[in-house]
Amino acid sequence: MGGLISRLLFQPPEPASYTKSDKYIFLECEDKKVVDERGQKVNVKIPLVFLECKGSDLCLLYSHGNATDLGQTMPYLELLRSSLKINVCGYEYQGYGISEPKVSCSEPRVYASIEAAVKYLKTERGFSEDRIIVFGTSLGTGPSTYIASKENSNFRGVILQSPFTTVVRIKVNTNKKIFFDMFRNIDRIDKVKCPVFIIHGKVDEVVPFEHGEILQQKVKYKYTPLFIDYAGHNNILEIMSVERYLKQIFKFIVYLNEFRNGNRHLEDANGGQQNNGANSSSNTQ
Repeated sequence: MGGLISRLLFQPPEPASYTKSDKYIFLECEDKKVVDERGQKVNVKIPLVFLECKGSDLCLLYSHGNATDLGQTMPYLELLRSSLKINVCGYEYQGYGISEPKVSCSEPRVYASIEAAVKYLKTERGFSEDRIIVFGTSLGTGPSTYIASKENSNFRGVILQSPFTTVVRIKVNTNKKIFFDMFRNIDRIDKVKCPVFIIHGKVDEVVPFEHGEILQQKVKYKYTPLFIDYAGHNNILEIMSVERYLKQIFKFIVYLNEFRNGNRHLEDANGGQQNNGANSSSNTQ
């Protein structure tokens, strides 16, 4: 059953939307060895892109959705870098894009991919975890929640857009733990030790809006979520407008600076201010 869910969940574009170029850096994932076409055991290599923003000492680490790849994500990453004036890093999942050798994607391989990206930012770019903001959309909320919930993590903040509680619960309304379930964000979100900003469309046709609400309730360091009227799974920017959407992300980044400096009031996404820990939400039309 788990294999069937994986085949339905992971939908890498074929062929890949991009080809090798100098802007992509290849990282070895330190996970289970795979056998290449010569019969040799090797680590899977994934492409990563780092978009530098001179003058910024922060970095957004972005994890994309299940039916796209790094090449298709590039315009969005460029938008984040140019609009927010922040370094942006995007990486590929094993089995997606031009990762090599070709393997089937899986939950452990997604986790190994984000771990490789974090290691690169720390060792090659000099970012400490408290200078990294983890940002995931849809499927990408799985690895983002995973990496931020690890016992010794110290990330600056987390942004989850269109998140799910677990993969199975997207289609099955149950509170029972199912052994073949995947990406159990619901069991990890309360272990994240930094502020979490949840963004979700109220008429999401892929991941029910209730998933965002449930996760928000379990967040330890709450930031008022951005719940958008009339927005679905893939049209949040169109419904809100790009300018308003980016403004809310920028406000969260500013709040993270205040949080690190000891000001732990909850900044409302619509401009108000509340005490940290409130179970409130904002609506944007």
